[in-house]
Amino acid sequence: SVRKHLREFLNDPQQIASVAVCREDAQSALTGCMDLVPLLSDFNNTVFVNLAEDERAATSLNISQDEPMRLIPFGNSEVACSAQAVVRRELDILARKIHNEYCAKRARDGDSEQDYPAMRAWERLDGELRDMNRQQADHIPVKLRALGCWMLAGSGEAGAFRLSDDEIEALAKTEHRRWCASRRLAGWRFASTRNNVAKHHPDLVPWEELDESTRDYDREPVRNLATLLATIGFQIERLPDDPNSVGSL
Repeated sequence: SVRKHLREFLNDPQQIASVAVCREDAQSALTGCMDLVPLLSDFNNTVFVNLAEDERAATSLNISQDEPMRLIPFGNSEVACSAQAVVRRELDILARKIHNEYCAKRARDGDSEQDYPAMRAWERLDGELRDMNRQQADHIPVKLRALGCWMLAGSGEAGAFRLSDDEIEALAKTEHRRWCASRRLAGWRFASTRNNVAKHHPDLVPWEELDESTRDYDREPVRNLATLLATIGFQIERLPDDPNSVGSL
């Protein structure tokens, strides 16, 4: 049955998935959402449910922060048009922080913005470069879920969460693949010499072909994940009895 296949899929540690429930009315969607809850696993634990303007149904989705699941309502026009949804201030805070750390590392390596336009101050970055940082920030929850972790609002010690060397390496490889996909979608192609006008880049190669200094640009933001998220009031926790492994990334 569909339900059986869905249970198997959501409990497969090799899969990272979210479920969306869209029905004609909010109450029906809410019922469908709650029917799916027993199928969720600790790592595939997110259901988006279209409740439109039904605030009572949305309120009933509130669950304890201790529960390893996320039931997220959507479809409310007031929320969708709010300043928080449109501006996404927290995302920009993370994006700026990622950008500043990148610039600091480039400067330590002796580079300048004449050679690397991405080193310009945030206010002088063009839209594409700003969006690159936003995309990296937006991908953080995906990386964490791949490790069997989640973000929680809280003010815990950033240093209390540690990634192993294997986890750092796995997430750095993931970040490089994400960056390559983003660049290719923007029209960039591999070339042995970088040319920003022609959109040629020598780093559009598999991880194994990068030198160590280039790999460190992917490792550095991964090492700083906990500190990065603390700037917007979030902390990282591992899900209990996580069956996932870095080998599935």
